[in-house]
Amino acid sequence: GTVPFLEDFEDGDLSSCWGNVADDEDYIWRIDEDDARLSAYSVSADVSYNPVLTSNVFDCSELPDGAVLDFWYKLPDNYGERGNLKISYRTSSSGAWTQIATLTASTDAWINDMDRPLPNSAGAEWYQIRFEGYTEGSYYSTAKVYLDDISVTAASTCLRPRQLSVSELTYNSATVVWTGCDLADSYEVLCDTVPNIADVTADPVTVSDATAVFSDLRSETLYYVWVRGVCGTETTGWSAPLLFTTDPACATVADVQVHNVAQNSASISWSVNTDAGQPLTRVVVDYKADTASVWTSAEVTDQSYYFFTGLMDHTTYER
Repeated sequence: GTVPFLEDFEDGDLSSCWGNVADDEDYIWRIDEDDARLSAYSVSADVSYNPVLTSNVFDCSELPDGAVLDFWYKLPDNYGERGNLKISYRTSSSGAWTQIATLTASTDAWINDMDRPLPNSAGAEWYQIRFEGYTEGSYYSTAKVYLDDISVTAASTCLRPRQLSVSELTYNSATVVWTGCDLADSYEVLCDTVPNIADVTADPVTVSDATAVFSDLRSETLYYVWVRGVCGTETTGWSAPLLFTTDPACATVADVQVHNVAQNSASISWSVNTDAGQPLTRVVVDYKADTASVWTSAEVTDQSYYFFTGLMDHTTYER
């Protein structure tokens, strides 16, 4: 095979570019006639005849930076069973297959979430890729795995950002970082509370480095972040979404200590962690004797201590 390579399965034929193996014919990869997309029933990982799709040999000898794999997939749940997808490569006909990635997240939607650099592809004269469907469920599974639009391109092209993560998080702000592309001039970032990027109405924010800071967020709220690279006039696809939940808005009480214990009184003090949220306006102290069933509550404002009076002597108290 030559790079760039694209397989969209529109011609309905697998035999020219792909090896299609499964000991049980019911479990080989097939092209769905309705939408020209590839699917296969998955088989238990404990058996030897999982559906295996093997590419032709790619010549990457003129790719000093190697090649990148991209594809669409979905792994829908089927009454509690779910297919998984394992991607591997090898660099010779007798070489062992080495795993690149395993996709296990159940999804009923088609996903195209990242460009995957192909390990050891730089300058390789012989390179082969394999897709394998399997399940953690029953011996013979009715769960399917789906593939479409498999492409192999030179790594010197503009690649989409990957490995998004949150480096700092508070009740109203977040800092997101990612692994970018050396060719990217800038990045466009979307942050929203809707899970589907097609439903986002806000314009993307442009940043020059592989870092974005979001402020004025709502506390205890789930957010989704997508990033794409901008290389001149070209933009990459959007990254897989990063999910994060902001911290609670209220600051937290910490380092509670007991002082000045006497026959019928005692005091406690505490510190307030304001980094966790907005300053406290009041603290409620609950306490009771260990033999009691009802708690007593005391409300404290504008101070970080409380003095208990009217306690019973020789009694253990809980707070």
